[in-house]
Amino acid sequence: MRSMGYSPHTAIADLVDNSITAKARNVQIELSPSATEMVGWIRIKDDGHGMDADDLVHAMRWGGTGPSSSRNPNDLGRFGLGLKTASVSLGRRLTVVSRKNHRVNAVRWDLDHIYDCGSWELLEGVDPEDEKLLRGANVGFTNDNKSGTIVLITKIDRLRIDGHSDLQRQANQTALFVKIKDHLGLVFHRFLERKVLKLQLGASAIQPWNLFGFIKGGEEAQWLKSTERFEKGRATVRTFILPHYKKTD
Repeated sequence: MRSMGYSPHTAIADLVDNSITAKARNVQIELSPSATEMVGWIRIKDDGHGMDADDLVHAMRWGGTGPSSSRNPNDLGRFGLGLKTASVSLGRRLTVVSRKNHRVNAVRWDLDHIYDCGSWELLEGVDPEDEKLLRGANVGFTNDNKSGTIVLITKIDRLRIDGHSDLQRQANQTALFVKIKDHLGLVFHRFLERKVLKLQLGASAIQPWNLFGFIKGGEEAQWLKSTERFEKGRATVRTFILPHYKKTD
């Protein structure tokens, strides 16, 4: 289940999608990759509708929702696996803390515990090692929020920033952050453009990236058209995005 083909940016996008399904308007992503002996972590916080104890256990069930089940039009999920598979593709412990109606519930999957006890045992509460990562990160964004959810991934072992020097590691981390921001801006550009969603990676707001490339003033983005040089002249190349064949007349 840890090897289903996720990359860091696609895994995080899957988790953000869950926040959108929960009607979150604000999603805060904080990321500290593993580097040398340092242990990394990922924290995604939203102000969505939250989950009570039963909803939280159901959300942590592997394969909880079938493809034929009725679902919200904004729900891009299909098999009820995204939260779990996306999280464990990066780290060995997944903790979800959710608040609904002023009540907070927390459960976690710990792959090391599953290996040791030989059973798929869902643990309650937050591991003491992870409590420091939740201090000050109240579920939701203000004290007025009645609901919200935090997804915390720790024991990161598949998101490492390697390098021969601190400078190189910093450059690699910057490149990772840019890739995540670009991917999220692309995947969720419709929500960001309509300003129904605010996405942040650290202190940086993620901007929408519309592949159709139209910008203010009706001009096309530069990447949509280019000039290619040939042996006897030049040709103008324009890029088009075609819809799925089932959505064409």
